Formats: sequence, C-alpha cells, structure tokens
Amino acid sequence: MGFCGFFIYWEETVEENSTGGSDPLSVSLYQMDLDRTLFLLRSYLRIRIQKIEKYMFHIQKTDELWNRLSKEEKNFTRRCTNDLKQHLEENVLSKLPENYQSLLKQSVTSDEDDMVPEPRLDTFVLCRSKEYLTGIQLEDGPVDDRSKLFEMEPDVLYFICYKSIKPLVESGKIDLL
Repeated sequence: MGFCGFFIYWEETVEENSTGGSDPLSVSLYQMDLDRTLFLLRSYLRIRIQKIEKYMFHIQKTDELWNRLSKEEKNFTRRCTNDLKQHLEENVLSKLPENYQSLLKQSVTSDEDDMVPEPRLDTFVLCRSKEYLTGIQLEDGPVDDRSKLFEMEPDVLYFICYKSIKPLVESGKIDLL
C-alpha cells in the first residue's frame, strides 16, 4: 500500500467511525492521527523541495544525486534551473563584461563551477544506528591511532559529523533524524 492508499484508508476509517455512531473521542483521535501524518509528510516534502531549489545546479551536474530524484522532482529541477538561468541572463549577466557572463563561474578564467552551491558534508547531524557498528573514523587522514575510531550502538542517538557516516547512511545502516 502506497502513501495514497494509506491516506485513503485512514480517511475512510475516520468517515466510517463518524457516521457509524462510534465514540466521538475515537473519531477525534483517528482524525488527529491522520492530520499529524499529513503534516509530517507535507513538512518532509517542503524541506526536500527547498533542498532541491538550493542545490539544483549541483544536483544536475552530479549523476549520483540526479538519479535519486523522482521523475517529478527532475522535471521541477529542470524548470527551476531554466527559469533562473533565463532570468539571470536577461536581467544581470547580459549587463556584465563578457568575461563575467557565466552563470556557474565567477569568470571565464575559473576552472571550476565556483558559483554552484554544494551541500556541506562537514555539518553535524543527529542519527541512530540500526546495528552495532565499529571502526567509524571521525577525523580525516590515515588511521594510525585506534583512539580515532568510533563505535555506535543500536538505537542510541548520536550527534556526529555527516561525512564520517555518509557511506553508512547510504547503505541503510544508520538513520538520520
């Protein structure tokens, strides 16, 4: 059952209980649970769209990130980048000297797309491990000292630098909260 099926089921449950003479408190609790779930889903989608808007150029040039988007998110990203590009070219970039008319680079002498914002992987996140994990390196550089290795126990909350656990998050061993 997908999200739509889940919500239809809950809406039908609320409707059946309200017309079936069920206890008003039970109906109210069902409705409150449905409203809470819808709020959380909308909040998640709103944050996801904000991240796509913020990093749209970076996402488009990174195959790994691009492939994570749904068909609708890819269409949204294309529209946003095209609209922003058109707006900036017409209103800003066309008025600058020729060497500075790039949307992605500060000047034509730049080798990289230095004006494309990228997510900061060195920020700290709240996470929880699904299993006992050992050998997590918290600092960059060679592992010559065992004291730099970290262990995570299941169902314990940790506040840790994202880049240290990125592969474990992607593999599904750690959940971000």
